Amino acid sequence: DDFLTSEGAAFSPSELIAYEQLTESSAEYFTSKFRTLITVSKSDFENDSVTAALYRRFPHITGQSPLAMRAVTGLMSYLVRTQKQDMSYMKKLDFYDKEAFLQMDANTRRSLEISESMRTGDKRGSLLWAIDKTSTAMGARLLKKFLDKPSMNCSVIQKRLTGVRELLSSDV
Repeated sequence: DDFLTSEGAAFSPSELIAYEQLTESSAEYFTSKFRTLITVSKSDFENDSVTAALYRRFPHITGQSPLAMRAVTGLMSYLVRTQKQDMSYMKKLDFYDKEAFLQMDANTRRSLEISESMRTGDKRGSLLWAIDKTSTAMGARLLKKFLDKPSMNCSVIQKRLTGVRELLSSDV
């Protein structure tokens, strides 16, 4: 329950697809804080034909845990069922490893005012607001992602620092 709400605080989902009914407190948190649409669909997560198709289409996923595969199966089944379109445009699957990122609960995130002010709940007054000098929507989303889920991987951090250093020393 705590993990789910702390991840929710980082991702601000507009929709959540669940294997089973969420606890009342989790459901309330997502619907009140993010106006999240919650769909419970156990059958989407147990669709063996979709799982087999995923293994054929993305052979690199073979080593993933059964739980991760159930989650991907649920998501893909749901997308195929609701989007009513071909999913062949999906070229790659990346798995999220929570251990690769600094874990912060919702209270810590709120206290640090990373992406919203404690007083108003707006972006204005937050760390993101103070340092966001991006020119594009994609850049703004990437910066927010970097602040909301800080990497724990030293080589990733070094690459980012090198990029910042290059940008600061150029005329861009």
